[in-house]
Amino acid sequence: KQNPDGVVIGEVWENAADKVAYGQRRAYFLGDELDGVMNYPVKDAIVRFVNGGDVQALKDTVYDIYSSYPDFVSLTLMNILGTHDTERHKTCSNRELSHFRMTEEEYQKGKQKLKVASVLQFTLPGTPSVFYGDEVGIQGGHDPFCRATFPWGREDQELLTHYRKLGRIRRTYAALCRGTLTVEKAENGVFVFTRRLDGEKITVAANCSDKEYCFSAKRRVQELLRDETVLRGQDIRLLPYEAVIAADAEDEI
Repeated sequence: KQNPDGVVIGEVWENAADKVAYGQRRAYFLGDELDGVMNYPVKDAIVRFVNGGDVQALKDTVYDIYSSYPDFVSLTLMNILGTHDTERHKTCSNRELSHFRMTEEEYQKGKQKLKVASVLQFTLPGTPSVFYGDEVGIQGGHDPFCRATFPWGREDQELLTHYRKLGRIRRTYAALCRGTLTVEKAENGVFVFTRRLDGEKITVAANCSDKEYCFSAKRRVQELLRDETVLRGQDIRLLPYEAVIAADAEDEI
């Protein structure tokens, strides 16, 4: 009421369209309460997917959330991978958290998974919301260890470059901000979907299996993460724990 143009985002951990609390079904999206919520269900499904290849759970959650939320909610969801209430995405250990640091091998594996997860975070419907430090490789377990200070001067520049590229891609392609969503494939640890808007088409593929996955370009596309042009009929190859974002060429019919 103070600002009619203000956006109200709620901290709801479950499907907010059918949440029941204290014996009462909540009416978050009926016009008087919330414009959007924190996208915890999809976040949890993404984490399960990159940590174990559970593509069925990701597919089911994506269908559940985006089919039950109004469009205006889906587009304003806070797409998160972690918050001040959750452990850092890369850190999974039962060791003493106050002193724990990942080995170099653990860190590199975790970073590869984070890259795949962040691609989904930036390309599924919603607004990507990066918890400070994730973009530069900060480590930390559950609260309070997830709230470590920013690692000034020790940033992972490769990871930071990756996040900056995701931001540029999202700003460039309106389909990633407002486009419709279609799941094209969800099996054997591979998740593929498209976003479409006004003739613009973006294909996102994520491979969290232990085998290489490839698919053929149906027309000339630009693979945006690698900055490569792929001609019609050529294969786009994904190694295990790799993702691609492919935009259809505008000048090809």
